[in-house]
Amino acid sequence: MGKANIGGFFYPPSSSQTLNSTVTPVTAVFASAHQRVGTTAVARNCTVTRTNVGRYTVLFSSAHPDGANYEVLFGVDEDASRAIPKVSVVDGSKTANGFSYIVTVDDNGGAADSYNDEPASFAVLYAVGVVTAVSLS
Repeated sequence: MGKANIGGFFYPPSSSQTLNSTVTPVTAVFASAHQRVGTTAVARNCTVTRTNVGRYTVLFSSAHPDGANYEVLFGVDEDASRAIPKVSVVDGSKTANGFSYIVTVDDNGGAADSYNDEPASFAVLYAVGVVTAVSLS
């Protein structure tokens, strides 16, 4: 079998050569969505289902590579009354296949925050390795 010239390197290397590579860890988005007043405007690698007012369940298209050990980042939009919703993962709901979250708005009093279908978005992260250097020795 012949050798291919790939960017000045011949592959496969001769038996006296070693192919070295440097892998740099980076953070990537595994799944994301933007939900607007009970509907999902944009979803990547997941589906979002509204289970009740202000309550949502996320199902990933494939299992998360880190199981239930992942971070969820949320973003919110201020509404016309300038209420800024709070979004959080339901405690104990994270699995490799998804999670549940709630959207609440302050009641400006002593009662508990109320569930609300305010716009919210999320991104689920994971670590990947990217080859950043290749050499022969």
